[in-house]
Amino acid sequence: MAEGGGVRSQRRRELLRLLHEGRISSQKELVDSLRALGHRVTQATVSRDLQAVGATKVRVNGSFVYRLADDLPRSTSADLVTRNVARILDDF
Repeated sequence: MAEGGGVRSQRRRELLRLLHEGRISSQKELVDSLRALGHRVTQATVSRDLQAVGATKVRVNGSFVYRLADDLPRSTSADLVTRNVARILDDF
């Protein structure tokens, strides 16, 4: 079943908003939430959307939730690596 880009864009905006709230722990929750907002979705659709937006499931306070890369806490070692790569690229 094909869908227009506008429908997909709106659905993904809603999905991103739900993920930014930080409480979604399953694809079923996303399906239910998106359906409640009027979107006709299946688990397969949600799975593809999660992959497209780069969401990942992480443990937070003992529970698993979906997060976007921008919402993940950065470690100091990751910051150090980023700075070193930036410095090396500047020197290149």
